[in-house]
Amino acid sequence: MTDTDEDRVSGRRRKLQAVLATGLMLGAGATVTLAAWSDSEYATGTFSAGTFNLVGSTDGTTFTDHATSGAAAALLFTVNTATLSPTDVTASPFAVQLAANTTNNATVTISSSTTTGSIANLTYQLLQTTSFGCTATTTGTTLVTAGTAVGSVPSSTTFSLAKGTSGAAGSPVYLCFKVTAGSGLVQGQTGTATWQFQAAGVLLGSGAGTTLASWTDAEFGGASFTGSVFATESSANGGAYADNTTAPGASLTMSGAFAPGVSVYVPVLIRTKAASVAGTATLNGATLGGTDVSTLGAALVYRVVRTTGTCAASAFAGSPAFVGASGVARPLTAGQEAGVSNPLIAATASTPGTATGLCFEITLPTAAANSLQGKTATATWLITAVSS
Repeated sequence: MTDTDEDRVSGRRRKLQAVLATGLMLGAGATVTLAAWSDSEYATGTFSAGTFNLVGSTDGTTFTDHATSGAAAALLFTVNTATLSPTDVTASPFAVQLAANTTNNATVTISSSTTTGSIANLTYQLLQTTSFGCTATTTGTTLVTAGTAVGSVPSSTTFSLAKGTSGAAGSPVYLCFKVTAGSGLVQGQTGTATWQFQAAGVLLGSGAGTTLASWTDAEFGGASFTGSVFATESSANGGAYADNTTAPGASLTMSGAFAPGVSVYVPVLIRTKAASVAGTATLNGATLGGTDVSTLGAALVYRVVRTTGTCAASAFAGSPAFVGASGVARPLTAGQEAGVSNPLIAATASTPGTATGLCFEITLPTAAANSLQGKTATATWLITAVSS
């Protein structure tokens, strides 16, 4: 082999070695872990539960929590609910709102929470009004129709409440309760009724399985309802007061016998018994009886004035309060004139009311026939008392 051939072979070896060396470097690179610059980012969220608070007011200004039936707001009715009488209509305003910082709107459902005692013969109506205030004549959007029994609420009786903005309280909803006492109301019956206002704020969750949740809060308002007591008693001729609820009643004593042109005077007092409410008394015409009802009974005439003073001719002088037609003697069978009102003052819990006096003047006219001598007749007057 010549030097040239050796050089040529040697050159190939160097090239091969160089190629192999290069291959070793690549192989080494395949087994080496490459390094990298690194950095991290973090995100943190703060999660706070919202607030939800329903409050109520009986004056339209001061709103507070009444969250249980035992702490129910005492509704303020226009007619004293401790002395209800048949046909009375009494009304009470109430307002509810979502308190400051409440985070959700609400739907409020009205339900009857609790009742105690007797609430029979009591019905009510519930209105939503545009302003605070409530009387028997108030109008508004009907939530519960008139005639609904106290102690019950129709299903799905609801209204909406909006939360306030910027953390303020929401706008209130004004309500008007009207309670009517029926003709069958029993004297002295007592019962309470409490209404519940259940607010639900709807929250819609997110995710593949959507969940509907609610914040809830309750507000209660109620009142006690008592049938009034109305009772009267009367006294004739200055005697003791007594119940005279059946005929013939108190006996009117005449001082002397009748003669033509002669009048006799008889005082009758009527008053309310202790614990009774006020009322009015109406004098009805007499029912005549006796053997000579058609003669003597038909001939007698009378007048009545309202007074608690001395019952005598002087009581009819001047301008007294005539129960019959002013100054005109009438047949015994005629009652008082239309439009006359004889008030009966309310009693206190332990003391009877102030008496209303009626002074009867009964006269045998001057022109009475001689044939009436020795005749006898009876007259029974009914005084009807009605609570007011």
